[in-house]
Amino acid sequence: MGLDTVELVMSFEQEFGLSEYALIGIKAAPNNIFERIRDCTIKIMNVSPEEIGLNMTFVKDLGMD
Repeated sequence: MGLDTVELVMSFEQEFGLSEYALIGIKAAPNNIFERIRDCTIKIMNVSPEEIGLNMTFVKDLGMD
């Protein structure tokens, strides 16, 4: 796992008050949760909003591993 990925996970943990974060079921989550995850990802990974969608994956689409 790269440093950017670790930083992104830590950002999710802080945003949602979690000690661990999994994106399982994100498609069923309310839009405001998706928007918060999108905003953290854009900030940490320096990607454009257009690159983030409900059908994207962090590894395949953003190259995070």
